[in-house]
Amino acid sequence: MMKFARFPHRLSARLAILLTLGLAPLGAIAIYSEWQGARVATDAQASALIAQTGDAVGGQAALLRSALLASDALGRAIIAERGDPAACSEILRDYVQGTAFFTVAGFTDLEGRMACVSEGGPLDLGTSARLRDQIENPRQTLNFDQSGLISGMPVTIATSPVYDDDTLLGFMVLSVSSVAFRRISTQPDPETAPRGTFLLNETGDVLIGELAADAIAQLPPADQLQRLVAEGEGVYTEPSRSGDTRHFTVAQLIPGQLFALGSWDANQLELASGPFIWRLAIPVVMWLASVVVVMLAVNLLVVRYLQQINRQVRRFALGDRNDIAALSQEAPTELRELNGTISKMAMIIRRNENSAAEALEEKTVLLQEVHHRVKNNLQLIASILNLQVRKVTDPMARNIIHGVQARVRSLASIHRTLYELDQITEQDSARIFNQIMNDAVSMVTTDSPDLETEADITHITVPQANLIPFSLLFTEALTNALKYVTEGPDGKRRMHVFLQENDAGARLVVWNTCYPAEDCVEGMGLGRDLMTAFAQQIDAEIEMGPTDDSRGSGWQVAVQLPLAPQKRGG
Repeated sequence: MMKFARFPHRLSARLAILLTLGLAPLGAIAIYSEWQGARVATDAQASALIAQTGDAVGGQAALLRSALLASDALGRAIIAERGDPAACSEILRDYVQGTAFFTVAGFTDLEGRMACVSEGGPLDLGTSARLRDQIENPRQTLNFDQSGLISGMPVTIATSPVYDDDTLLGFMVLSVSSVAFRRISTQPDPETAPRGTFLLNETGDVLIGELAADAIAQLPPADQLQRLVAEGEGVYTEPSRSGDTRHFTVAQLIPGQLFALGSWDANQLELASGPFIWRLAIPVVMWLASVVVVMLAVNLLVVRYLQQINRQVRRFALGDRNDIAALSQEAPTELRELNGTISKMAMIIRRNENSAAEALEEKTVLLQEVHHRVKNNLQLIASILNLQVRKVTDPMARNIIHGVQARVRSLASIHRTLYELDQITEQDSARIFNQIMNDAVSMVTTDSPDLETEADITHITVPQANLIPFSLLFTEALTNALKYVTEGPDGKRRMHVFLQENDAGARLVVWNTCYPAEDCVEGMGLGRDLMTAFAQQIDAEIEMGPTDDSRGSGWQVAVQLPLAPQKRGG
């Protein structure tokens, strides 16, 4: 999960994102071009299929087109003779007999009477639904009648409205027999033409009768026929009346009046329903290939060498001071120069560290030598004081010399401990305080073996500038505690030493039994002054006074030494 979260921040990922942004316009153009090309191909295929459908019934469509033109012309021709049915009928009869394709022509008035007719006597058709529709919406129409009123044969009827100026007079009808359609029909090419081709009017009615059962099965249902005609020219895939799925093409031969329907087998042609997925995928594949190439190139030429440099720098940062290995000659020049610069930097750091280590070692040796000589001199002074005290008989003078001797020995103990430590910048007060306490207690317990001591001194790192004053303060507190410790109510002489770390820094507590506590106050004049002076020197807070708690009656010296946060906890 963490690796995935870091992935967008990697060099290869960012280059891939930038490359994607750069290629996005080109990719969009390529996809749009492919889409447009596929649409053009689809439209071209549809246009070709529609043209083939229209060509398959070209002769029949021409016959119906001429029938509409003829009915319109005959309507204008008989306007003047409509009051003379015989003369009107003669005009129509002469026209029909002069053609080989039309069977009957007649004029129907708005009441449904046909007095002017090319064959037979006057007819009263009545106001049929078709006539009422034509009166409400006068227009040229084509309709199929399975049995003509006069011929009794299947006919296709072309109807045109007849006007006198702007007044609707009636309708001229001209019928075309199925025989005429068969006469002009041509055999279509089975390889390129639809399996079945049908002529339809504006309502989706088939205009040619005598269809075989297999031909009817190729048609879509009647309601679908009307929908296809209403939608206009196009290529459609619909279920046929037989239940199988077929392709249908609709060609508009006379706008709003005559349509050709082609029925194709599903396996006869393969329609291009839209842009092929593989064609649209080409720009995507090219983008993916570009991104992969960029990521591989970046990893091969840059990232792997940066990782090698990073591993070596990390090892160097963790303390491995071996030489930085050079990159191979296959690496880019810029990275080899970078690696060389890092190698030189590492060499300079090693040299400076060696110089610093040598200087530190030299200073450590010198400082240890100073501590050693100071310790020897202090021990010599203590020995001289010891010789001097033997010659002094005055008890007060002997006590004063013993006090000075104890303080000198404490200083010598501090310098001896500093001499023995390896680290000289900051010191562990626990080791020094334990050493001071052990030396002081060992001198007292030889004369007072019944003294009980308890120490709780933890590891606290004290800066060297504060260490010696803090140690002297502790020595003075310890000296006074050992000097003035008395038996408590239980008859025991006890001393407790406590050094712990708290939120404010380091807290030192030296407690001893002193019963009654008031007897210890007068004898601590010099010790109190020294401890106060040492505390002020290191900015510590000091409290001295009698206590009476669970430990019993006693005297306590408490010191709070402030420490910087980085000094705490060693």
